[in-house]
Amino acid sequence: MSFRSMGLSKTQRVTSPEGLQLFLWQGDEIQNTIALLLKSKGIEAKNEGICLALSDCGPSELDKALASLLEQNYLLQRHFSKTRRIWP
Repeated sequence: MSFRSMGLSKTQRVTSPEGLQLFLWQGDEIQNTIALLLKSKGIEAKNEGICLALSDCGPSELDKALASLLEQNYLLQRHFSKTRRIWP
């Protein structure tokens, strides 16, 4: 399969019977970090170099996990911004 035939110019997600493949084009460090974050949400994620392979995961499960991670990040940002005000 090619970049064009997979539609990767329009999407980063490719669905297969095994799950999803995410083509992030961000390098191993970022993909490894995202894989760990997704694992913390119960999604089996593996960096396969060119993409992240998410086993037994559909688009709705991924969207829920990402929304939860974004919410956690928002709460952490609020916590640290309050901490910075207390400790200049």
